[in-house]
Amino acid sequence: MRIIASIQYLRGLAASAVVVHHAAARYDLPFHAGAAGVDMFFVISGFIMWLVTRKDEANAATFLKDRLVRIVPMYWFATAVLAIAAALRPNLFPLDHPLPWHMIQSLLFVPHYVPETGQALPLLAQGWTLNYEMFFYTLFGLVLLSSATRQLWSITAALAACVTVGLFVKPSDFLLHTYTSPLLLEFLAGIWLAHAWTKDRWPSAALGWVSLCVGAVALLFVELAGAPAEGSFRVVLWGVPAFLIVSGTVTIERGGQLPRSAVMHLLGNGSYSIYLTHTLSMTLIALIVEKLGFSPGPWIYLLTIAGGLLIGTLCFLWVERPFTAFIRNVTRARGFRRTAAVS
Repeated sequence: MRIIASIQYLRGLAASAVVVHHAAARYDLPFHAGAAGVDMFFVISGFIMWLVTRKDEANAATFLKDRLVRIVPMYWFATAVLAIAAALRPNLFPLDHPLPWHMIQSLLFVPHYVPETGQALPLLAQGWTLNYEMFFYTLFGLVLLSSATRQLWSITAALAACVTVGLFVKPSDFLLHTYTSPLLLEFLAGIWLAHAWTKDRWPSAALGWVSLCVGAVALLFVELAGAPAEGSFRVVLWGVPAFLIVSGTVTIERGGQLPRSAVMHLLGNGSYSIYLTHTLSMTLIALIVEKLGFSPGPWIYLLTIAGGLLIGTLCFLWVERPFTAFIRNVTRARGFRRTAAVS
């Protein structure tokens, strides 16, 4: 699949928004809408998964293997770094529920209820989104077992059924709550957007600019109004604007009006590492600032954001990219040897 520049830029934007949100929370500044970067990630994920599986050789086993290679190594690496840091400096990296079972569930992408916070969070707190991603990948992989002509409606029915069960049953169990969350509809929105992308007819770039602006203004309005984007309301208050921003941006590119940016492309490539490491980076930056005796001020907030983006990008270049490439080469080599032995 050719690289869609707008999707790369959106990934960079989504990761940056989450970094800004968490930096703001660290310094008691209001910017809740930055968390909508997660909703953008979910829409983008649905979009990408649909497009990459439209080739003839797409199958469930290959799809799930590729997803595991893409997601698991860096997540386990970041979780291990946090666990080691917490063991060495618990005052800097406090864990809400540092039990062995919590660690195991975190590494296996199983939601773990933490009584101290009343939430289902893994050791690496932002990893909660990966629990949704992995569930979505599992459903999507199962759908790939059906014929290509049925896959769109099969994944639509599966995700809609999960959400419907959640709306009517309202499960108190955090595992079922995750797997029946309305947030699953954001993946579905991305899938349908990608399905439309594969068609010849597409709206004009002008409509894309309108969609992008409406989505951005909607997020700003939700932020200024202080509306609580929680539960089902999140899909409406953040999910819909996120979809408008994503659909608007890809429409702008389709119309040939997307400005090119090497910086946003790099941030898009590094978005996963940025997302996984930024909270660790922020703690490290805060420690350095404290050791140097700098007085607090707005510049520290900006430094925290810049540091989170920079360290995450370097982690992508020096850790994620070579590590993932190595694992891909190993799995492909094993697959080749297995095929040769069978033939």
